[in-house]
Amino acid sequence: YDGNYAKFLELKDERLALEDAAYQSNKNKLKRELEWMRRQPQARETKQKARIDAFYKLQKATKPRVADVALKLSADNRRMGGNVIKLKDVSLSFGDRVMLDKFSYDFNRGDKIGIVGGNG
Repeated sequence: YDGNYAKFLELKDERLALEDAAYQSNKNKLKRELEWMRRQPQARETKQKARIDAFYKLQKATKPRVADVALKLSADNRRMGGNVIKLKDVSLSFGDRVMLDKFSYDFNRGDKIGIVGGNG
């Protein structure tokens, strides 16, 4: 977008209004086409293949816009106890390769933990 943040918001509102109008138009057209799809063909007639394909294409395209979801994470800075996490009988493997087998440990605040692999 060219311009400042106010210009961005203005253009975004215009774009969203156009998307909403297109969605409503497609929704109305989809309703008419769905009625046509549900009707049985007249005697000795078949439904147009191109119109059927267009219906399925329109059906895929007519989806409501996903609302902007604001993700809010809040973490309380206070810890009530010394335990961070308790693991009991944890097992981990990748295929036949076993990494952990019935591993149990209480991780406490301030613990220093290192994981060492086969290559050091």
